[in-house]
Amino acid sequence: MNRLSFKYWLQNEMAQYGFGDDANAEIKGGTEIMQGDGVFAKINTNLIVNELTRMPPLGNVEAVQIWDDTVQWGNQPGAIKVSITPLGSQKLVTRRMITNLKGENTWVLRKVFPLKDNKDQYKEISIAEEVYKGLKLVSEQPLESPEKDYTDIERLAWKLWHTTKKQHPSYIMFPVTLRKQNENYYKLVYDMRGQGSGSPFSGKTGRTEQFHIDLIYEQDKGMIRCFAYDIDSPMRGHYWLIQTPEWDERFSPKQDDDEIVENIVTLFLQY
Repeated sequence: MNRLSFKYWLQNEMAQYGFGDDANAEIKGGTEIMQGDGVFAKINTNLIVNELTRMPPLGNVEAVQIWDDTVQWGNQPGAIKVSITPLGSQKLVTRRMITNLKGENTWVLRKVFPLKDNKDQYKEISIAEEVYKGLKLVSEQPLESPEKDYTDIERLAWKLWHTTKKQHPSYIMFPVTLRKQNENYYKLVYDMRGQGSGSPFSGKTGRTEQFHIDLIYEQDKGMIRCFAYDIDSPMRGHYWLIQTPEWDERFSPKQDDDEIVENIVTLFLQY
């Protein structure tokens, strides 16, 4: 009984990490409770892709399957594509093409749909229909654009920080700090539980020192960039080496802050 009481105290009273008395009360991002004892069926992502290619055109643009995991409508600014990525956990990512201030075509993230084995098995057709409805709404909206003198990156960074303090992969990490690198660059830092021990490193067992989310306003392009990555070391020594990004996405400053934050958090929770 004493051990149970200590565990309760540690999880609910002690583990606040300096973010206020109720910071741990409603944190999202822990491991999910699996329903039932059976083996989960693998989601048939090919079926989702095939179903999307059969959907009606968006405007007057037909769907084209670019790769096994990608469907695209158009190839000019205003084009829309859907990709299924296995990086982290499986998810559907929808993007729209715009032109940045340098005249370069850029894909901006519009919506992330997480795929979960324990909830979405045998639902491939309904998933495709839901995604298509979202794409149709996007295709009917004005095209996003870059912004030459965007001044709200700090506000966006703080909004993202406060949201991820409540919604993060709490089974493996916890928030530490938001750092201002310069006027257009903010870094969100998360420490790993268990000192990050046991992560793979160059084919051997290593440690993940931290997880970083970088939020940048690219002034020359008029775009917002967000990418995130592990900082790893071998078990012997602390080298703090940047790893391959978990994601690297662009947003238009004209997009709603809530939409940007929601998509970043969804990507984060798929870690």
